[in-house]
Amino acid sequence: MIIFNEPLLLGTERGYLDQVLKSGYFCGNGEFFRKCEETLTGIFQAQKVLLTSSGSSALNIAAELLEIQPGDEIILPSFAHVGTVSAFALRKANLVWCDIKASTRNLAENDLEKLITKRTRAVIAVNYAGMSDNIDQVKEICRKHSLILIEDNAQGIGTVYQNQSLGSFGDLAIVSFHQTKNVHCGEGGALIINSPQFIDAAQKIRDRGTDRKEFNEGKISRWTWWMNGSNYYLSELQAAFLYAQLRQMEKVNSCRLAIFQRYNELLNEFLPEEALPFVAENCQSNGHCYSILTESEQHRNKIIDKLHKQGIQSTFHYQPLHRAPYWQGLYKTSRLPVTEKVAAVILRLPVYYDLDFIDVDAISYELAKAYSSERKD
Repeated sequence: MIIFNEPLLLGTERGYLDQVLKSGYFCGNGEFFRKCEETLTGIFQAQKVLLTSSGSSALNIAAELLEIQPGDEIILPSFAHVGTVSAFALRKANLVWCDIKASTRNLAENDLEKLITKRTRAVIAVNYAGMSDNIDQVKEICRKHSLILIEDNAQGIGTVYQNQSLGSFGDLAIVSFHQTKNVHCGEGGALIINSPQFIDAAQKIRDRGTDRKEFNEGKISRWTWWMNGSNYYLSELQAAFLYAQLRQMEKVNSCRLAIFQRYNELLNEFLPEEALPFVAENCQSNGHCYSILTESEQHRNKIIDKLHKQGIQSTFHYQPLHRAPYWQGLYKTSRLPVTEKVAAVILRLPVYYDLDFIDVDAISYELAKAYSSERKD
């Protein structure tokens, strides 16, 4: 069986973990924790990067930083992970769903501006599959209307757009280190701060709303509670594991990108151009995800079934959040035709570090065969 995803394990992680075990320091804010933050600050050229327990934790800090209140409006795509939305739904924000573009699965910038009202506080742009073709345009729209831009860059570490790292365009951005990501520590994330006015409050929020950081640095004689917050720290054990992988991130991303390009090379001969993933000329991908668009939901499901019978795992992706049972029909009148179409027909293929070209070739052959035969039925 060719599995859909295999979590990255380079073999260098054990040495760093052994160092932590010998040190006896296992909680957050240790040596490897700080090394990860320094490394990530360099990758994103950020004002500050805060390591967190997950991407969702980073978004919770972002929502707290913006002091989101009931009735505040947040514009975001429905074609996204639930973690993108939950921090804002928890604070009773009004979610304003923006449609996506079928080609990139990114926020449709032409639809964005007409959704802005006087109650809009922020825009969340998801860099789908770790890529973008328009984050600069989304940023300009936000600047024009004095809105905060949050990049959900969960999948995009190492991707460069317009000679700038994705995750560096938003006032705030997040990245995920869940085991499905290019580099990971099982569960983890980071908040990327590109607007310096957020740094002090973000550090307090991550540290349970206290000024303990200043206390630890000897700047104050005692620490106290200043604001709402929580414990969003990553443990030192996780940070050591992550640091080992961050040191080889370019090698990992290059390998995944080669797999992505191999799929494109082989499938371009058999599938229509509009079915293949689109990469903007000014975007250098990290190869996180390879997806195609089938002709219908039935077509996709038949292909998944045929690939499974050949020992190949493939899968769908996000279910539109505006249609989730959680809302109990609240957004039943929302019209997001591209979102709903893409969610019904998208098909993802295996991509991971140890997937070799022999398997990629076999997957491509079986996919092309299944795509063609089920298309005729």
